[in-house]
Parts: sequence; structure tokens; C-alpha cells
Amino acid sequence: MVLGLLVYEAMDVVYHVSKITYNSASFVYNWYYDVNINHLDNKVNHDEEHIKKLEERVAQLEQIISNNKLAIEDIDTSQDLSAPITNTHTNTHTNTHTNTHTNTNNKNQLLLCDSI
Repeated sequence: MVLGLLVYEAMDVVYHVSKITYNSASFVYNWYYDVNINHLDNKVNHDEEHIKKLEERVAQLEQIISNNKLAIEDIDTSQDLSAPITNTHTNTHTNTHTNTHTNTNNKNQLLLCDSI
């Protein structure tokens, strides 16, 4: 019975000394590196709100895609739409201007761009 009491008290002392050491070390760390717990809580709340907005946006885009019944086979993949097209034309002052723009003639891509 005395041995049980000694073991219990030893475990109690080890627990409380460990807890005091951890809390002291975390306080010194937060003080030295100027970490504010409230700032971290605000950041977590902001991130959660941002995730909710992104989930709503994904749901909205999924609905737009299903409403427009877009499928992968509907998109014309024979053209390389990422390559710029260069048009050269002569002005009335005989100056040559080069206009570079992206080919956006694909109707499906325009629908996707407008819905975003």
C-alpha cells in the first residue's frame, strides 16, 4: 500500500513538472518569436472561410458545367489553343504592326471563361 502511494505521487510529480516545463518553454518560444495566439486563431478562421468560398465556387462551376452539358468530346482538341497567333498587317503610314493574341474562337472555352 505504501509502495502504491509512492508510485502514484511520483507519477503525479513527473506529470506536473512536465506540464510546467512544456508551458514555460512554449511561453518563452512565443514571447521570443512574437507569436500571438489570437492572430493564429484569426488566421485559422480566415482560412476556413476561404475554403468554404472555394467549395461554393466549385459547386457553382460543377452546376454550370452540368447545365451546359459540356463533355470532353465536345471540345475541339485538334487546335493548339495555347499557342499565340501572330498577325502582321501594314498601316496606311507603311508601319508594320504585330498583334499577338490567343485563339479564343472555341465556343466551349468562351463559355467556361465567361462562367468563371
